[in-house]
Amino acid sequence: MFNRVIRIAGWLGINTVLGTMNGLLISFYSPEPFARVFLTAQIMTHVLCLLIEFAMFTAGIQLYRIGTHKTQPVRYFTAALCITAISAVCGVLAGGRIQQELLGFNPYENSRFYNVIFGSIIFAIGLASIDRFFRYLRETRLLAERSLQEARLAVLQERMRPHFLFNTLNSIHAMLPDHADRADAAILMLADSYRFLLGPAEKPLVSFMEEWEFCKNYVELMKVRFGERLSVWMEHRGDFSRVLIPPLSIQPVIENAFRHGVQKIPGNAIVQISAECAGSSVRIEVKDNGPGLPSDFESRSIDNIRSRLRFHFPGADLEVSNLGESGVSSRITLTGAA
Repeated sequence: MFNRVIRIAGWLGINTVLGTMNGLLISFYSPEPFARVFLTAQIMTHVLCLLIEFAMFTAGIQLYRIGTHKTQPVRYFTAALCITAISAVCGVLAGGRIQQELLGFNPYENSRFYNVIFGSIIFAIGLASIDRFFRYLRETRLLAERSLQEARLAVLQERMRPHFLFNTLNSIHAMLPDHADRADAAILMLADSYRFLLGPAEKPLVSFMEEWEFCKNYVELMKVRFGERLSVWMEHRGDFSRVLIPPLSIQPVIENAFRHGVQKIPGNAIVQISAECAGSSVRIEVKDNGPGLPSDFESRSIDNIRSRLRFHFPGADLEVSNLGESGVSSRITLTGAA
C-alpha cells in the first residue's frame, strides 16, 4: 500500500512539473491571466498523461505479454511503444483543442509553440513509457525469481518427504527374497536419484540428459512399486547435447501422470514420455491412459514449472489437456534451449 501511494505521488509530481512547464510556455504566447493558463495546462497535462498511462497499461503491456508468449518480445514491445506514441499525438491534438476552447488561443497557428509543446510532451511521455515497461519487466523478473526459489524448495521437500523413501524401500524389501538383483539395481537408482537432488538440482540449469536420467530412475522405481500392470515408454529424438533446462522440470510432470492417472485406474496403466529437439526448439510430452482431469483442475507444481521455464526461456509453455474420453497430455515447449 505504501509503495502504491509513493508511485501515485511520484506520478502526480512529474505531471505537475510538466504541466507547469507547459503553462509557462502557453502564458508566454497567450494574453489570458496566468492563473487561468496555469490551471488549464495542469488539467490538460494530467488528462493527457492519464490517457497515455491507460493506453500503455491496457494495450502496451498486454501486447508485450502476447509477444513474450509467442517468443517475439522485441517486435511486440515496439508495437506497444507505437501505441503509446499514437496516444501521445492524439493527446496533444486534444490538448490543443482544449486550449482553443477555454483560452481562445489556437496553438496550431504558431508553429514554434506547437513544436515546443509537442516535443516536450512526447519526450516526457516516451521516457515515462520506457520507465513503466522496464519497471514491469523488473517486477516480473523478481516475481519469477521468487517463484523459482519457492518451486525449488517445494520440489526438494516433496522428494525428501519420508513417504516417498519409505514406499520405495518397502517395494525393494519385497523383492529381496526372489529378485535380489533387481532390488540391488533399485537401491542404486534410489541413491542416484537422491544424489541428483542434493547436487545438480541446486543449479539454475542442468543438462537435459541429467534431467532425463533422473526421470528414468524415477520411472524405474515406479515400476518396482506398481509391478507388471504398469507399462512405460520413454524416447528422445534429436541432439540434446547443448540443451539446458531447469532441474526438476520434467519429473514432476511425470509424477502427475502417476498421481492422477496410474493410481486412479485398477487395470493396466500406460505412460508415454517423449522428447524431441529440432534446432533450438525442444518439445517434451507426457501422456497417460488415466481417467483424465476435471475441468477445474489446478496444480501448484504445474504453475511453478511453467513460471520457472518462462523465467529462463521467454515464450516457454506447459500445457495440460485431456485426451478425448480418457488420458492426459502434458506438453512442454521451449525455444532457445539449445
